[in-house]
Amino acid sequence: MVNAIGSVVENSEYEILAKILQLPLEVAHTIKFIEAEQLYELDLENRRQKLSQFQITIRVTDNQTIPLVSDGFFNYFTKNAYANKNYTLFKKQSPELITYLDQEIEDLKTYRNSMLGKSEVELSSISIANDKSELLQNQIIQLYEKKQSIERDLELLKPLSYLSDFAVYKKPKDRTVFRVAILSVAFLIMGFVIALFKDVNTIVRQ
Repeated sequence: MVNAIGSVVENSEYEILAKILQLPLEVAHTIKFIEAEQLYELDLENRRQKLSQFQITIRVTDNQTIPLVSDGFFNYFTKNAYANKNYTLFKKQSPELITYLDQEIEDLKTYRNSMLGKSEVELSSISIANDKSELLQNQIIQLYEKKQSIERDLELLKPLSYLSDFAVYKKPKDRTVFRVAILSVAFLIMGFVIALFKDVNTIVRQ
């Protein structure tokens, strides 16, 4: 959804951008780049796992408009029908899943305790009993961690909430001097080349 807005910026459709983010047209004109990037974390097996978070990068010509753009994104998500429908569905389904996980955890605990309660003769006759018990314990832990993750998301997640605000630099980089310097060097080199070409052409003619 954010990158779709980025496409609007790329095409310089500032009136559409102003309408989407509910910004004054002059503020929309200051926005030159918008991009969202999915964030990941590495699990214990060094595999990338998606987080329910992403990073938004914006570039503006006037850093004073950044708070307005930030508010524009917040309004865009909180008033977006698709985002709100997903959030409503998540809030409805999550408690049902938590109840199911609780039941599954209790069933696994009961089964594991029944295995641990067997006599030594019974345990010795089943060589994998202890390993199986450990496997069940790991499954219980995984289900409990899943339950905690859902409960945390229920408390923290909204259609959009900022983990940190956009940075507003007091001394934004001014590339004007840099660009002028590059152009000056380029024209200087071009002048040397033209002068050299003229000198060589004069010598050849003589």
